[in-house]
Amino acid sequence: MMTSKQLQTLHSVDTGQTADCVEWCHAESYSHMFVCATYQLQQETSAETRKRIGKITLYHIDSACGKSLEAQHVLACSGVLDSKWSPAPLDGSPALACALSSAEVMLASVRDGRLVETQRFPIGDDVIALSLDWAPDTPSRVIVSDSRGRLSVCDTAGAGCGVTQQWQAHDFEAWIVACDRWQPALIYSGGDDCKLKGWDVRVTPAAPAFVSKHHTMGVCSIQSNKQREHLLATGSYDENILIWDRRNIKVALSETHIGGGIWQLKWEPLFGEHLLAACMHNGFHILDCTRLAECGQPVLASYLQHESLAYGADWGIALPASRDDDDDQSRAGTSPPAEVDSSEEDRSGRSECPAGSCSNRTHSGTRTASAAAAAAAAAAAVSATARCALVNDFSKYVIASCSFYDHSLHVWQWQW
Repeated sequence: MMTSKQLQTLHSVDTGQTADCVEWCHAESYSHMFVCATYQLQQETSAETRKRIGKITLYHIDSACGKSLEAQHVLACSGVLDSKWSPAPLDGSPALACALSSAEVMLASVRDGRLVETQRFPIGDDVIALSLDWAPDTPSRVIVSDSRGRLSVCDTAGAGCGVTQQWQAHDFEAWIVACDRWQPALIYSGGDDCKLKGWDVRVTPAAPAFVSKHHTMGVCSIQSNKQREHLLATGSYDENILIWDRRNIKVALSETHIGGGIWQLKWEPLFGEHLLAACMHNGFHILDCTRLAECGQPVLASYLQHESLAYGADWGIALPASRDDDDDQSRAGTSPPAEVDSSEEDRSGRSECPAGSCSNRTHSGTRTASAAAAAAAAAAAVSATARCALVNDFSKYVIASCSFYDHSLHVWQWQW
Protein backbone atom coordinates (compact mmCIF):
# COMPACT_ATOMS: atom_id res chain seq x y z
CA MET A 1 0.00 0.00 0.00
CA MET A 2 1.29 3.43 -0.92
CA THR A 3 1.61 6.00 1.86
CA SER A 4 1.04 9.73 1.53
CA LYS A 5 4.71 10.32 2.26
CA GLN A 6 5.62 8.89 -1.15
CA LEU A 7 4.17 11.94 -2.95
CA GLN A 8 4.62 15.51 -1.82
CA THR A 9 3.94 18.82 -3.53
CA LEU A 10 6.99 21.07 -3.31
CA HIS A 11 5.77 24.05 -5.36
CA SER A 12 2.56 25.23 -7.01
CA VAL A 13 2.70 28.12 -9.51
CA ASP A 14 0.02 30.02 -11.42
CA THR A 15 1.36 30.17 -14.99
CA GLY A 16 -0.98 33.01 -15.95
CA GLN A 17 -1.94 31.35 -19.23
CA THR A 18 -3.22 27.86 -20.01
CA ALA A 19 -0.24 25.52 -19.58
CA ASP A 20 0.40 22.50 -21.79
CA CYS A 21 4.09 21.63 -21.83
CA VAL A 22 6.88 20.92 -19.33
CA GLU A 23 10.41 19.93 -20.39
CA TRP A 24 13.31 19.32 -18.04
CA CYS A 25 16.85 19.94 -19.28
CA HIS A 26 19.05 16.90 -18.60
CA ALA A 27 22.24 18.30 -20.12
CA GLU A 28 25.29 18.25 -17.89
CA SER A 29 25.48 21.36 -15.68
CA TYR A 30 21.90 22.32 -16.68
CA SER A 31 19.81 19.66 -14.90
CA HIS A 32 18.56 22.27 -12.42
CA MET A 33 16.61 23.98 -15.24
CA PHE A 34 13.28 23.26 -16.88
CA VAL A 35 10.72 25.14 -18.94
CA CYS A 36 6.95 25.40 -18.76
CA ALA A 37 5.18 26.57 -21.93
CA THR A 38 1.67 27.89 -22.53
CA TYR A 39 -0.91 28.03 -25.30
CA GLN A 40 -3.63 30.66 -24.80
CA LEU A 41 -6.49 31.46 -27.16
CA GLN A 42 -7.33 35.13 -26.69
CA GLN A 43 -10.98 35.51 -25.73
CA GLU A 44 -11.25 39.28 -25.69
CA THR A 45 -11.10 39.58 -29.49
CA SER A 46 -13.52 38.46 -32.20
CA ALA A 47 -13.35 34.95 -33.62
CA GLU A 48 -11.96 36.33 -36.89
CA THR A 49 -9.03 38.10 -35.22
CA ARG A 50 -8.52 35.83 -32.23
CA LYS A 51 -4.86 34.96 -31.73
CA ARG A 52 -3.06 32.12 -30.03
CA ILE A 53 -0.44 33.51 -27.72
CA GLY A 54 2.04 31.80 -25.46
CA LYS A 55 5.20 32.08 -23.42
CA ILE A 56 8.06 29.90 -22.26
CA THR A 57 9.21 30.30 -18.67
CA LEU A 58 12.66 29.10 -17.68
CA TYR A 59 12.75 27.84 -14.09
CA HIS A 60 15.70 27.19 -11.81
CA ILE A 61 15.37 24.68 -8.96
CA ASP A 62 17.69 23.84 -6.11
CA SER A 63 19.28 20.62 -7.34
CA ALA A 64 20.30 19.58 -3.81
CA CYS A 65 16.83 19.33 -2.31
CA GLY A 66 14.29 20.78 -4.76
CA LYS A 67 12.94 23.19 -2.15
CA SER A 68 13.80 26.45 -3.93
CA LEU A 69 12.13 27.34 -7.25
CA GLU A 70 12.75 30.54 -9.23
CA ALA A 71 11.36 31.76 -12.54
CA GLN A 72 14.49 33.07 -14.21
CA HIS A 73 13.20 34.33 -17.53
CA VAL A 74 10.05 34.53 -19.67
CA LEU A 75 10.17 34.44 -23.47
CA ALA A 76 6.94 35.59 -25.15
CA CYS A 77 5.87 33.97 -28.42
CA SER A 78 2.82 32.53 -30.15
CA GLY A 79 1.11 29.52 -28.61
CA VAL A 80 3.46 26.64 -27.80
CA LEU A 81 2.20 23.12 -28.53
CA ASP A 82 5.40 21.23 -27.76
CA SER A 83 9.04 21.77 -26.84
CA LYS A 84 12.14 19.60 -26.63
CA TRP A 85 15.69 20.18 -25.45
CA SER A 86 18.42 19.15 -27.89
CA PRO A 87 20.10 15.85 -26.99
CA ALA A 88 23.51 17.51 -27.39
CA PRO A 89 24.56 21.15 -26.85
CA LEU A 90 24.51 23.50 -29.82
CA ASP A 91 27.16 26.21 -29.80
CA GLY A 92 28.10 25.28 -26.26
CA SER A 93 24.67 25.37 -24.61
CA PRO A 94 21.40 23.41 -24.68
CA ALA A 95 18.96 24.39 -27.41
CA LEU A 96 15.20 24.33 -26.99
CA ALA A 97 13.02 23.66 -30.04
CA CYS A 98 9.38 24.76 -29.85
CA ALA A 99 6.39 23.89 -32.04
CA LEU A 100 4.33 27.07 -32.43
CA SER A 101 0.71 27.77 -33.33
CA SER A 102 1.99 30.28 -35.92
CA ALA A 103 3.12 27.40 -38.20
CA GLU A 104 6.71 27.88 -37.12
CA VAL A 105 9.53 26.16 -35.29
CA MET A 106 11.44 28.37 -32.88
CA LEU A 107 14.85 27.62 -31.41
CA ALA A 108 16.15 29.23 -28.23
CA SER A 109 19.33 28.76 -26.22
CA VAL A 110 20.24 29.40 -22.58
CA ARG A 111 22.59 32.32 -22.17
CA ASP A 112 23.43 33.84 -18.80
CA GLY A 113 20.31 32.35 -17.26
CA ARG A 114 18.02 33.65 -20.02
CA LEU A 115 16.24 32.05 -22.96
CA VAL A 116 17.37 33.76 -26.16
CA GLU A 117 15.62 33.10 -29.47
CA THR A 118 18.20 32.08 -32.06
CA GLN A 119 16.15 30.89 -35.03
CA ARG A 120 12.63 30.72 -36.37
CA PHE A 121 11.36 29.21 -39.61
CA PRO A 122 7.95 28.24 -41.11
CA ILE A 123 6.72 24.73 -41.85
CA GLY A 124 3.80 25.75 -44.07
CA ASP A 125 0.79 28.05 -44.40
CA ASP A 126 -2.42 28.03 -42.36
CA VAL A 127 -1.25 25.19 -40.15
CA ILE A 128 -0.34 24.59 -36.50
CA ALA A 129 2.87 22.85 -35.50
CA LEU A 130 1.71 20.21 -33.03
CA SER A 131 4.74 18.21 -31.99
CA LEU A 132 8.47 17.85 -32.61
CA ASP A 133 11.54 15.83 -31.73
CA TRP A 134 15.29 16.07 -32.25
CA ALA A 135 17.06 13.45 -34.34
CA PRO A 136 19.40 11.61 -31.94
CA ASP A 137 22.28 11.34 -34.45
CA THR A 138 22.09 14.75 -36.13
CA PRO A 139 22.18 17.71 -33.72
CA SER A 140 20.75 20.09 -36.30
CA ARG A 141 17.76 17.99 -37.44
CA VAL A 142 14.24 18.35 -36.04
CA ILE A 143 11.14 16.39 -37.08
CA VAL A 144 7.79 18.23 -36.83
CA SER A 145 4.14 17.13 -37.08
CA ASP A 146 1.27 19.48 -37.89
CA SER A 147 -2.49 19.96 -37.87
CA ARG A 148 -2.83 18.89 -41.52
CA GLY A 149 -1.40 15.46 -40.76
CA ARG A 150 2.01 16.15 -42.30
CA LEU A 151 5.52 15.41 -41.08
CA SER A 152 8.43 17.72 -41.85
CA VAL A 153 12.15 17.06 -41.58
CA CYS A 154 13.86 20.34 -40.77
CA ASP A 155 17.48 21.46 -40.84
CA THR A 156 18.28 24.03 -38.15
CA ALA A 157 21.91 24.68 -39.13
CA GLY A 158 23.04 27.93 -40.70
CA ALA A 159 21.20 30.57 -42.67
CA GLY A 160 19.42 28.03 -44.86
CA CYS A 161 17.47 26.44 -42.02
CA GLY A 162 13.99 25.17 -42.80
CA VAL A 163 12.02 22.21 -44.13
CA THR A 164 14.06 19.77 -46.24
CA GLN A 165 11.46 17.00 -46.53
CA GLN A 166 7.69 16.97 -46.03
CA TRP A 167 4.96 14.40 -46.63
CA GLN A 168 1.35 13.54 -45.80
CA ALA A 169 1.50 11.06 -42.92
CA HIS A 170 -2.05 11.00 -41.51
CA ASP A 171 -5.58 11.76 -42.68
CA PHE A 172 -6.21 14.18 -39.84
CA GLU A 173 -4.08 15.92 -37.21
CA ALA A 174 -0.67 14.33 -36.64
CA TRP A 175 -0.69 14.79 -32.88
CA ILE A 176 2.73 13.35 -32.16
CA VAL A 177 6.08 12.59 -33.75
CA ALA A 178 9.03 10.88 -32.04
CA CYS A 179 12.44 9.58 -33.06
CA ASP A 180 13.73 6.16 -32.15
CA ARG A 181 16.62 6.55 -29.68
CA TRP A 182 18.51 3.53 -31.09
CA GLN A 183 17.71 3.67 -34.82
CA PRO A 184 18.13 7.33 -35.89
CA ALA A 185 16.57 6.80 -39.31
CA LEU A 186 13.34 5.50 -37.78
CA ILE A 187 10.66 7.94 -36.69
CA TYR A 188 7.17 7.32 -35.34
CA SER A 189 3.99 9.31 -35.73
CA GLY A 190 0.49 9.16 -34.31
CA GLY A 191 -2.62 10.83 -35.65
CA ASP A 192 -6.28 11.52 -35.11
CA ASP A 193 -6.93 8.79 -37.68
CA CYS A 194 -6.18 6.30 -34.84
CA LYS A 195 -3.00 5.07 -36.54
CA LEU A 196 0.53 4.58 -35.26
CA LYS A 197 3.04 4.68 -38.09
CA GLY A 198 6.77 4.19 -38.56
CA TRP A 199 8.88 5.93 -41.20
CA ASP A 200 12.40 5.44 -42.57
CA VAL A 201 13.82 8.87 -43.39
CA ARG A 202 16.73 7.37 -45.34
CA VAL A 203 14.34 6.87 -48.25
CA THR A 204 11.60 9.02 -49.65
CA PRO A 205 8.76 8.16 -47.24
CA ALA A 206 6.00 7.68 -49.79
CA ALA A 207 4.79 4.73 -47.74
CA PRO A 208 5.25 4.01 -44.03
CA ALA A 209 7.53 1.24 -42.77
CA PHE A 210 4.60 -0.03 -40.72
CA VAL A 211 1.06 0.92 -39.73
CA SER A 212 -0.64 -0.18 -36.50
CA LYS A 213 -4.37 0.18 -35.90
CA HIS A 214 -4.29 -1.27 -32.38
CA HIS A 215 -5.38 2.01 -30.78
CA THR A 216 -9.09 2.72 -31.29
CA MET A 217 -8.88 6.51 -30.98
CA GLY A 218 -6.36 9.22 -31.81
CA VAL A 219 -2.73 8.43 -30.99
CA CYS A 220 -1.27 11.42 -29.15
CA SER A 221 1.82 10.23 -27.25
CA ILE A 222 4.87 8.22 -28.30
CA GLN A 223 8.28 7.79 -26.70
CA SER A 224 11.19 5.48 -27.42
CA ASN A 225 13.11 4.19 -24.41
CA LYS A 226 16.71 5.45 -24.63
CA GLN A 227 17.93 3.02 -21.95
CA ARG A 228 16.25 -0.19 -23.11
CA GLU A 229 16.62 -0.94 -26.78
CA HIS A 230 13.54 -1.80 -28.86
CA LEU A 231 11.00 -0.58 -26.25
CA LEU A 232 8.41 1.94 -27.38
CA ALA A 233 5.47 3.38 -25.41
CA THR A 234 2.34 4.85 -26.99
CA GLY A 235 -0.78 6.46 -25.58
CA SER A 236 -4.13 7.44 -27.01
CA TYR A 237 -7.47 9.08 -26.42
CA ASP A 238 -8.69 5.50 -26.00
CA GLU A 239 -7.18 5.67 -22.47
CA ASN A 240 -4.72 2.83 -23.08
CA ILE A 241 -0.93 2.78 -22.73
CA LEU A 242 0.76 0.26 -24.99
CA ILE A 243 4.37 -0.88 -24.78
CA TRP A 244 5.87 -2.37 -27.90
CA ASP A 245 8.93 -4.20 -29.13
CA ARG A 246 9.55 -2.24 -32.32
CA ARG A 247 10.80 -5.43 -33.99
CA ASN A 248 7.28 -6.86 -33.81
CA ILE A 249 4.76 -4.06 -34.07
CA LYS A 250 1.90 -6.48 -34.77
CA VAL A 251 1.22 -6.96 -31.08
CA ALA A 252 1.91 -4.95 -27.96
CA LEU A 253 4.02 -6.46 -25.19
CA SER A 254 1.81 -4.75 -22.61
CA GLU A 255 -1.52 -2.93 -22.54
CA THR A 256 -2.63 -0.87 -19.55
CA HIS A 257 -6.00 0.83 -19.34
CA ILE A 258 -5.42 3.85 -17.14
CA GLY A 259 -8.24 6.25 -18.02
CA GLY A 260 -8.44 9.89 -18.93
CA GLY A 261 -6.83 9.95 -22.37
CA ILE A 262 -3.03 9.68 -22.55
CA TRP A 263 -1.62 13.00 -23.73
CA GLN A 264 2.04 12.50 -22.83
CA LEU A 265 4.40 9.69 -21.85
CA LYS A 266 7.94 10.02 -20.47
CA TRP A 267 10.34 7.21 -19.67
CA GLU A 268 12.39 7.70 -16.50
CA PRO A 269 15.78 8.85 -17.86
CA LEU A 270 18.25 6.90 -15.69
CA PHE A 271 17.17 3.30 -16.26
CA GLY A 272 13.94 3.55 -18.23
CA GLU A 273 12.09 1.24 -15.86
CA HIS A 274 9.27 3.62 -14.91
CA LEU A 275 6.86 5.48 -17.15
CA LEU A 276 5.30 8.86 -16.33
CA ALA A 277 1.88 9.41 -17.90
CA ALA A 278 -0.11 12.63 -18.24
CA CYS A 279 -3.72 11.42 -18.49
CA MET A 280 -5.85 14.40 -19.44
CA HIS A 281 -8.95 13.77 -17.33
CA ASN A 282 -7.28 11.47 -14.82
CA GLY A 283 -4.18 13.19 -13.44
CA PHE A 284 -0.59 11.96 -13.55
CA HIS A 285 0.58 8.39 -12.93
CA ILE A 286 3.85 6.49 -12.59
CA LEU A 287 3.86 2.95 -13.98
CA ASP A 288 6.28 0.22 -13.01
CA CYS A 289 7.71 -1.21 -16.24
CA THR A 290 10.56 -3.20 -14.73
CA ARG A 291 8.88 -6.34 -16.04
CA LEU A 292 6.30 -6.21 -18.77
CA ALA A 293 2.98 -8.06 -18.60
CA GLU A 294 0.40 -8.44 -21.36
CA CYS A 295 -2.37 -7.68 -18.89
CA GLY A 296 -0.86 -4.31 -17.92
CA GLN A 297 1.62 -2.52 -15.69
CA PRO A 298 1.08 -1.71 -12.00
CA VAL A 299 0.63 1.94 -11.06
CA LEU A 300 3.09 2.90 -8.34
CA ALA A 301 1.90 6.45 -7.71
CA SER A 302 -0.92 8.77 -8.77
CA TYR A 303 -0.55 12.54 -8.49
CA LEU A 304 -4.05 14.04 -8.42
CA GLN A 305 -3.48 17.59 -7.22
CA HIS A 306 -4.21 19.34 -10.52
CA GLU A 307 -7.75 20.59 -11.09
CA SER A 308 -7.83 20.62 -14.89
CA LEU A 309 -6.57 18.77 -17.97
CA ALA A 310 -3.27 17.01 -17.23
CA TYR A 311 -1.10 17.85 -20.23
CA GLY A 312 2.61 18.37 -19.50
CA ALA A 313 4.93 16.32 -17.29
CA ASP A 314 8.60 15.44 -17.08
CA TRP A 315 11.10 13.72 -14.83
CA GLY A 316 13.45 16.14 -13.12
CA ILE A 317 16.30 15.43 -10.75
CA ALA A 318 16.99 12.39 -8.59
CA LEU A 319 17.60 13.45 -5.00
CA PRO A 320 19.97 11.73 -2.60
CA ALA A 321 18.58 9.79 0.32
CA SER A 322 18.53 11.79 3.56
CA ARG A 323 18.41 10.68 7.14
CA ASP A 324 15.82 13.21 8.16
CA ASP A 325 13.09 12.34 5.66
CA ASP A 326 10.66 12.03 8.54
CA ASP A 327 11.07 15.75 9.17
CA ASP A 328 10.18 16.79 5.59
CA GLN A 329 6.84 18.22 6.67
CA SER A 330 8.50 20.67 9.05
CA ARG A 331 10.94 22.08 6.51
CA ALA A 332 10.29 25.54 5.15
CA GLY A 333 8.81 25.85 1.69
CA THR A 334 7.07 22.46 1.59
CA SER A 335 3.38 21.76 1.20
CA PRO A 336 1.23 19.05 2.80
CA PRO A 337 1.37 15.62 1.18
CA ALA A 338 -0.31 15.41 -2.20
CA GLU A 339 -3.54 13.50 -2.66
CA VAL A 340 -2.68 9.85 -3.09
CA ASP A 341 -4.80 6.95 -4.22
CA SER A 342 -3.75 4.39 -1.63
CA SER A 343 -6.38 1.73 -2.12
CA GLU A 344 -5.15 -1.81 -2.48
CA GLU A 345 -7.21 -2.27 -5.62
CA ASP A 346 -5.59 -1.84 -9.01
CA ARG A 347 -5.25 1.93 -9.54
CA SER A 348 -5.01 1.72 -13.32
CA GLY A 349 -8.74 1.15 -13.77
CA ARG A 350 -8.26 -2.36 -15.15
CA SER A 351 -8.95 -5.70 -13.46
CA GLU A 352 -5.97 -7.64 -12.20
CA CYS A 353 -4.80 -10.57 -14.31
CA PRO A 354 -5.07 -13.74 -12.16
CA ALA A 355 -1.86 -15.69 -11.88
CA GLY A 356 -1.32 -17.71 -15.02
CA SER A 357 -4.34 -16.28 -16.85
CA CYS A 358 -2.42 -14.09 -19.31
CA SER A 359 -2.62 -16.24 -22.39
CA ASN A 360 0.38 -16.74 -24.66
CA ARG A 361 -0.76 -16.04 -28.19
CA THR A 362 0.19 -18.10 -31.20
CA HIS A 363 2.63 -16.89 -33.84
CA SER A 364 -0.23 -16.03 -36.20
CA GLY A 365 -1.59 -13.55 -33.68
CA THR A 366 1.65 -12.69 -31.97
CA ARG A 367 4.14 -14.11 -29.55
CA THR A 368 4.83 -17.65 -28.47
CA ALA A 369 5.53 -18.49 -24.84
CA SER A 370 9.27 -18.57 -25.49
CA ALA A 371 9.15 -15.17 -27.17
CA ALA A 372 7.22 -13.77 -24.23
CA ALA A 373 9.88 -15.11 -21.86
CA ALA A 374 12.61 -13.56 -23.99
CA ALA A 375 10.82 -10.21 -23.95
CA ALA A 376 10.52 -10.35 -20.18
CA ALA A 377 14.23 -11.12 -19.88
CA ALA A 378 15.10 -8.18 -22.13
CA ALA A 379 12.88 -5.91 -20.07
CA ALA A 380 14.89 -6.82 -16.96
CA ALA A 381 18.24 -6.33 -18.68
CA VAL A 382 19.39 -3.55 -16.38
CA SER A 383 21.55 -5.21 -13.74
CA ALA A 384 20.19 -5.67 -10.24
CA THR A 385 23.49 -4.31 -8.93
CA ALA A 386 23.03 -1.03 -10.81
CA ARG A 387 19.47 -0.68 -9.57
CA CYS A 388 20.49 -1.34 -5.98
CA ALA A 389 23.23 1.28 -6.27
CA LEU A 390 20.68 3.84 -7.45
CA VAL A 391 18.27 3.06 -4.63
CA ASN A 392 21.09 3.30 -2.11
CA ASP A 393 22.25 6.67 -3.44
CA PHE A 394 18.90 8.19 -4.42
CA SER A 395 15.47 7.68 -2.93
CA LYS A 396 13.43 10.50 -4.46
CA TYR A 397 12.60 12.04 -7.81
CA VAL A 398 11.52 15.62 -8.41
CA ILE A 399 8.89 15.81 -11.15
CA ALA A 400 7.22 18.80 -12.83
CA SER A 401 3.68 18.78 -14.26
CA CYS A 402 1.23 21.31 -15.63
CA SER A 403 -2.48 21.49 -16.30
CA PHE A 404 -4.46 23.53 -18.78
CA TYR A 405 -7.53 25.51 -17.74
CA ASP A 406 -6.37 26.16 -14.18
CA HIS A 407 -3.03 27.38 -15.66
CA SER A 408 -1.10 25.52 -13.00
CA LEU A 409 2.46 24.26 -12.68
CA HIS A 410 3.32 21.83 -9.88
CA VAL A 411 6.70 20.55 -8.81
CA TRP A 412 6.39 17.41 -6.72
CA GLN A 413 8.46 14.71 -5.15
CA TRP A 414 8.08 10.97 -5.54
CA GLN A 415 9.82 8.72 -3.06
CA TRP A 416 10.22 5.11 -4.09
